Amino acid sequence: MSPRTLGKNGSQMHSTLLTRIIGYYPAMMLRPETFPPFVHALHFSESRDNGTPSEALVNCMSVAQLFVNRTRETRKFLWGTVRMEQERMWREYTGFDDWELLASVQALMIYVIMRIVEGPTEENNFDIPLLLSVHAVASTLDERMGGDKMKHALRGDEQDWKQWIFHEVESVAHILNKVIDLGDAVRCTPFNGFALPPLPAKKVLWEARTAESWRKEFDTTLREQELFALSNDGTLTKLRLEYAGLSRSAADWGIWYAGMDSFGTLIMIASSLLQGIS
Repeated sequence: MSPRTLGKNGSQMHSTLLTRIIGYYPAMMLRPETFPPFVHALHFSESRDNGTPSEALVNCMSVAQLFVNRTRETRKFLWGTVRMEQERMWREYTGFDDWELLASVQALMIYVIMRIVEGPTEENNFDIPLLLSVHAVASTLDERMGGDKMKHALRGDEQDWKQWIFHEVESVAHILNKVIDLGDAVRCTPFNGFALPPLPAKKVLWEARTAESWRKEFDTTLREQELFALSNDGTLTKLRLEYAGLSRSAADWGIWYAGMDSFGTLIMIASSLLQGIS
């Protein structure tokens, strides 16, 4: 895990800014009300069929508390706890239900971010096992959910609220991989010409707190038959499903950003990074 070397002037500044924003995510794990934008509040309240919170997220919240308040004296305990959680998920992930599998991906990504923020130390010298765990758990989740985010997004009328949440939470790993070299730990289903397809949905959908309010907003979005994606050169593109197939056109950043939450800022910075690479 190391920062990527980026080409054009300003790209490294954008990379540093993006890394700094993501670096706040562990502190956002302290309370369900402030979860980072790739962890939905539903995960904590209804993340399993029996109604109990996810073990991965509960443990991650405790680890986040240790991380935020870490001192030189507590670092060894902190990273020993992270290592135990990584090993537990590595041993048990094949038996997890879908919600626990998703929560494990999210918790592991928080631990990756912690490692990036902390930098390499004697206590956290287990990058390879951590990244192997991310790859294994994320790949298993991807296989269970069908492996094609674009197809699922375009088939939105067949989804319910919980299914939709599953297909909304993957983008942060791909954005992180634009800044930090994670090797093959994060698998991304290829879609010709695009770096991030599709982009996260509107804030009003993500912040819906009931299935009914989500469905009302989602049906409006579905009628528009539009998705947004980020091309390989950092261009915001509107994808529209028409009778003849999928059409593409340039999109206005201002209009798109007006409907987004804080995650939209990361997307815009990621677009600048892609423009610096191209």
